[in-house]
Amino acid sequence: MLEGFKAFTITHNEVKAGNLSQFVLDKSSQDELLPTLKETCKIDELLYLSTCNRILYFIYTKDKEFNTSRSDFFSKINPDIDRSLLLNVKFYEGHDAVNHLFKVASSLDSMVIGEREIFRQLREAYTYCKELNLCGDSIRLAMRFCVESAKEIYANTKIGERKVSVVSLAMDQFKKKNISTEDSIIMVGAGQSNELVSKFLTKMGYHNVRVYNRNQERAKNLASRFNNGSAHPLNELHLDQEDFSSMIVCTGSITPLVTPELFDKTNFKNGEKFIIDLSIPFNVSKEVGLQGNVELISVEELQEMAKENLSFRQNELSNALVIIRERIEEFKKLFQQRLIERAMGEVPVEIRKIKERAINEVFNKELADMDPKSKDVFLKAMDYMEKKCIGVPMKAAKKIVIE
Repeated sequence: MLEGFKAFTITHNEVKAGNLSQFVLDKSSQDELLPTLKETCKIDELLYLSTCNRILYFIYTKDKEFNTSRSDFFSKINPDIDRSLLLNVKFYEGHDAVNHLFKVASSLDSMVIGEREIFRQLREAYTYCKELNLCGDSIRLAMRFCVESAKEIYANTKIGERKVSVVSLAMDQFKKKNISTEDSIIMVGAGQSNELVSKFLTKMGYHNVRVYNRNQERAKNLASRFNNGSAHPLNELHLDQEDFSSMIVCTGSITPLVTPELFDKTNFKNGEKFIIDLSIPFNVSKEVGLQGNVELISVEELQEMAKENLSFRQNELSNALVIIRERIEEFKKLFQQRLIERAMGEVPVEIRKIKERAINEVFNKELADMDPKSKDVFLKAMDYMEKKCIGVPMKAAKKIVIE
């Protein structure tokens, strides 16, 4: 019954992130390429999802001879694709394909279990494909049930509780310190992690931020997010003279940048200091944490928190899978009913043709000899029989589905 559903998918778990691009459709040409892919592969409905670590082609086709060859399918997307990568593509069919879609929507198959971002991305992908007339009634129903399933999982399990992002955990620790939004903050590094940190800080209302980084353009871009932000060369950190209450460090340096020697300076000695080191290897010397006025949190401690929280989320997997199983059973019943309704769609037309042939051909002479009143009764009887004959198979089909 669900055999028409198929799914080709590949994630960061199967190939390096850089190789995922070979399976991706360029955004500027998706409007043209997706309809072409649907037509050339004889697909009835197509949903395409592309994220930073996942590519999913979710398909519905009535073609029982649908070509499930990974090579044939992806060569239409990228003729120059590395054939060795195709061995890593996962293919799901029927119930397994639907189950996979439900797990993706509920973030059970994500890099971070319980991360809700994939739910938003999937809904946006569906809206986009629907606008291109790629999705029809079958994928619409599948999406309806998987969205309901995901919402139920997020509402009735603890799979989304307890943060597992190191940056989020770091910012939770930062909040607990109740640092005044007027205090100055030093950010060492302007990479991806500190970019995320900056979003938290701006949202919390901090505006006095000094950014130290090797690449001054990146330092200026990061500092510009704050009303009173400033950018400085990394090698001038030891020259900093202004007061500060906290420091967030994350660079690619293989040696510590924040050392006990810095604490001989007045602004480092002055007041309590809260320092977060998000770097691997550590950019803040462990000896810094021994300074009397310093509280130091390392990425190692944050990773331990993340592992504990991720383990907590994984313990909720069984509860989430129960919800998915129940929802798929509901979906199967409704989808079976929809298939029967589609199959029965021609029944009224065929019955009407039989009635018209009976009137205009088979009993044409007999009707011509009838008086008007008798003819009228006969035609009314034929109309009545037509309606009843249409209703009988419909009721029988619904009864089969319910049972």
